[in-house]
Amino acid sequence: MLCTKCGAILNDRSQFCNQCGRAVGSKPTGVNGTHAATPSGPGRESWKFVVPIVLVLGLSSVFAVFLRRRSVPNQSQVTANATPEGSNQQQRSSSSSSDTGWKPFDANVSSLPAHYEGLDPEKLCNAVRERQVKKFKGAYESTAEHQNRVEALDKEPVIGEVSVDSTVALPAQILEARFDADREKLTIEVDLDDSVNISYTIKNRDAFRGFLSKGVGSKKPSYTGTNAFGLQVQVTPTENELYEVLFSKKLPFRFERYEGHGISQLVFRLSANKVDAPELQKNLRVLAVGRLRKPYIQDWDVETKPTITKPEEEKDSYHYIFAIISEFWLYDSRNGKILQRMKADGRSPS
Repeated sequence: MLCTKCGAILNDRSQFCNQCGRAVGSKPTGVNGTHAATPSGPGRESWKFVVPIVLVLGLSSVFAVFLRRRSVPNQSQVTANATPEGSNQQQRSSSSSSDTGWKPFDANVSSLPAHYEGLDPEKLCNAVRERQVKKFKGAYESTAEHQNRVEALDKEPVIGEVSVDSTVALPAQILEARFDADREKLTIEVDLDDSVNISYTIKNRDAFRGFLSKGVGSKKPSYTGTNAFGLQVQVTPTENELYEVLFSKKLPFRFERYEGHGISQLVFRLSANKVDAPELQKNLRVLAVGRLRKPYIQDWDVETKPTITKPEEEKDSYHYIFAIISEFWLYDSRNGKILQRMKADGRSPS
């Protein structure tokens, strides 16, 4: 056996080279003390990185089904610019529960204010989350004091004048609104998540359906990634915040299947002439009217790691809102005119 540094002959039981003092079995070093590359194939250390990459690729195919046709809607689709309920003016800020303009929704109105957008699900989640933190028991708080404080908190509004028992109207994202020029008909579709597409972390997820209420996407600065074999690629990180409302499958709304066999959808159909259809199509909105139910909110993150063949790093943060939905409203946001209502009675919208 020879020393890897000086080439001196070593005894089989030698631990150090008698000539240069190098430890037997250590690898020669390269530039700046790093280990020099060897001509052999990938070793055990490389497989520590290869195996996780294979697992991520396998999981990504599963989540492809989970995310299916879902992408974060663009600004024309997302009702991210929500307004306080009862307000005519759109607000584009994202402050939390300090907002005071939010009020319970009046489900008996015959029309809505112009440019109405409903309760902002992001602000609602932030407010409920803050409330949950406030309910933690203090280190110097007795059990009786804690219970009394929690009971008092439950009687207070969560955001503005809205409490957990208030009627609220949450936006439901329209996936597609298409016009049939021959029949002069508009078809409006709201995609629904069946239980298989809802996070496994949700207790009794088989009992729920869900719809996207708000989506916000952002791209982060790209960086150069290197895998275990030294291959480099430019990685683009993306972060998506998805606010989804979950409601019971037992509510007998009239659902349809995409192209007769795909995912569940809420479908509205309107008559519209060719002159009015383009502007109407851009200004259609859907509201889900109901009230909140326990556990109110739950969060879940999904992360997809980049690979050489797919250099995309994605983090999807799901914020689930639990609700009891009584109706879905289709309306024209230009003037607040309610065009159709879908009730939980199995009938078509009217």
